[in-house]
Amino acid sequence: MTGQNHVYRIIFKKLGAVKYISHLDLTRVFTRALTRADIDLKHSEGFNPHPKLSFSLPLSVGTESLCERMTIITADCCNMDADEIFRRLSEQLPKGISLVSCSVEDDNPKDDVYAAEYEIKIYSFSSEETEKLKSALAMPELIVDKRTKSGVKPTDIKSQIISAEVFEIGGTTILSAVLSADNSEYLNPEYLLSVAAKAVCRELEPGEFSIKRTKTLTRYK
Repeated sequence: MTGQNHVYRIIFKKLGAVKYISHLDLTRVFTRALTRADIDLKHSEGFNPHPKLSFSLPLSVGTESLCERMTIITADCCNMDADEIFRRLSEQLPKGISLVSCSVEDDNPKDDVYAAEYEIKIYSFSSEETEKLKSALAMPELIVDKRTKSGVKPTDIKSQIISAEVFEIGGTTILSAVLSADNSEYLNPEYLLSVAAKAVCRELEPGEFSIKRTKTLTRYK
């Protein structure tokens, strides 16, 4: 493998307190971990070169994930295989971030994420409020105040919800949803909390819920 650039797909989890770090800080965490692991990355050209690593679908602050996707391109001098990169990088990551897999990709990998699956837990809903959420999601339109490039405006997000199921386990309301995640139709799962709040006519405080991305769906790998 010496003397060539190689592309690797890394899948990792982000759980616990690290869900509160920003995407920029996450990039820094991995850049520093790769440096400590002595994994040399290819750098961009120009006055201010950057290491070649990218994330498929950045998370919002406060959201956990079981399935984050990162791509790295190693430098000419790096001759490690995927297993060694997995081992070395795993040893350098902080608590809450753990690798799931590392695999070699094509030179120009296609990673077209079109949807993501989420598990939203609401801990404070009564059974009656859970039923109200079910009824709200069944409506032909779901109007929320959505942030757009032109500002915040009322938007119907119904078409961006591929599927949604609500059920109750042990007093916790669970909303399992698959949401659009392509460039033009990305839907932040926080908007489903807006639907839930509107259904029960009150705001939801941060301690009342949790959001976890459980799967990404791609048209390729």
